[in-house]
Amino acid sequence: MLHFVKDVFHNFLHLAERKQISFKINADAEAYPVNIDTGKMEMVLNNLLFNAFKYVPEKGIININVEKCGLKDLPSVPNKLQTEWVKVTVQDNGKGISEADSSHLFERYFQSDNALKGTGVGLSLTKRLVELHKGMITASSAPGINTSFSFFLPLRDIVITQGIESEQHYQLGYDISDLVEDTVLNKEEHLQKIKSKNTLLLVDDNVEVLDYLELVFQSEYNIIRAEDGAKAWDYLQNHEPDLIISDVMMPEMDGVTLCKEVKNNLLTSHIPLILLTAKATVENTLQGLKIGADDYVPKPFYPEVLKVKVRNFIEARNKLIDKFTHTEGGVVIPKNITHNPLDEDFLNNVIAAINKNIDNEEFSVEELGTIVAMSRSNLFRKLKAITGQTPIEFIYFMRMNKAMQLLLQRRFSVSQISYEVGFKSPSSFTKSFKKQFGKSPTDYLNDAIATNKEEEL
Repeated sequence: MLHFVKDVFHNFLHLAERKQISFKINADAEAYPVNIDTGKMEMVLNNLLFNAFKYVPEKGIININVEKCGLKDLPSVPNKLQTEWVKVTVQDNGKGISEADSSHLFERYFQSDNALKGTGVGLSLTKRLVELHKGMITASSAPGINTSFSFFLPLRDIVITQGIESEQHYQLGYDISDLVEDTVLNKEEHLQKIKSKNTLLLVDDNVEVLDYLELVFQSEYNIIRAEDGAKAWDYLQNHEPDLIISDVMMPEMDGVTLCKEVKNNLLTSHIPLILLTAKATVENTLQGLKIGADDYVPKPFYPEVLKVKVRNFIEARNKLIDKFTHTEGGVVIPKNITHNPLDEDFLNNVIAAINKNIDNEEFSVEELGTIVAMSRSNLFRKLKAITGQTPIEFIYFMRMNKAMQLLLQRRFSVSQISYEVGFKSPSSFTKSFKKQFGKSPTDYLNDAIATNKEEEL
C-alpha cells in the first residue's frame, strides 16, 4: 500500500510546487500489506487529493498520513476478527466543510452551498469504492482551519501472505506534472505541442468527474470540457474534437440526446462517442449502442481500459485515412472508410460530383459545396475528418486516381488523359503525375507492363 500511495504522492508534487503548497507524506511503517484493486483505489486517492488541491489556499498545507490502527480507532467495527487496519488520511488547511454539509458529503448528487462545489457523485463514488474493499471512509472539518478525509482498509493476515510480496510497485498511467505549465517550452513550441495532439471533448455535469477524466487524458490529448450536453453541442457547431466522452445523466441535455444529435448530424456524425454511465445493465448498453454510441462504459471504470478504448478509436480512424490516402489508382469505396450511412452518403455524393466534373479544369471547391449543399468551411471540416484531405486535395486526388485508371487501360495517350482529368496542358499533368507517383506517366506505365509480364511467367 505504501508504494502505491507514494506513487500518487509524487505525481502531485509539481502541482504543489506551482501553488507553493507544503505537501508531505508521513508513514509509521515500511509496508502495509493489503488486498486492493489499484485502479479503483487510484480513483479514491486522486479524488481526495483533487479536492484538497482545489480548495487549499496558495502556500497552504496538504499532508497524506498512513498509519496502522486497531478496532478502537475505527468509526465502526464491521468485523471483530479483523483487528489490524491501515488508515490513510488526506488533510489540508483549506476552506473546509460546514457542519450542515458534513453529514451529506457522501450522498449521491449532493451539492454544497459552501466550499465544496460539485462533490456529489465524486465522493459518493469514492465511498462505494472504499466499501468494495471492505473499508470505511470518514470526513471531519474545522472550517478555515483543517479538513481531513480518512479511509480505513483491512490489513492482510501475515500468516496467509507468507511468501507473497507485501508491496507491489504500481505504475500510474499518467503524470500529474502535466497539469503544470511547461516552462521549458517557448510559446511557439508550446503551440506546436498542442497542435500535435488529438482533442477530446469531455462532457459531465459533475466537476470532479471532469477533473478526474482530465487527469487521466491530459498528458496525451488536448482537453475540452463541457458541463452538460447543451454546452457540448454548442461547442460542436464550430469545433472538431477527435472523440467525445459523455456522461448519460445530465441536466439541459443528457448524454443519450447528445449522442442522437451528434450521430444524426452530417457535420458531427463521424466523431466517435463513448457514453459513461452508472447503469450497466445489458438493456442500457444496447440502448446506448442502438442510438449510435461507439461504446458504452459502466462506472466506475478502469482508467487504463478507457484510455485503451479511446486510443483504439483514434488509431482506427487514422489507419483508415492512411490506407485511403495511399490508394494508387484504385476505386474509392466510401463504405470502406466510413462508419455510418450519413458519412457514406456524403462521400458518395462528393465523389459523384467530382467524377461528373473531372474533365472541367475550372471545377472549384465552391461548386462542389453547392452540389452537396454545404458551405466551404463545413465541406472542409467534414471531408478533412473523413479522408484526411482538404476539398482541394481531394479533388486533386480524384483526378490523379482517374488518370491512373485511364493510363493502365492503355487506350488513351498521355495528352488525352491530361484533358480527360481536367489539366490545362499535358506538361502540367506530367509534372503533377510525377509529383504524386514518383514517376512520369510513361515510365509508370512501362513499369506496370513489365511487372505484369513477370507475374505471368
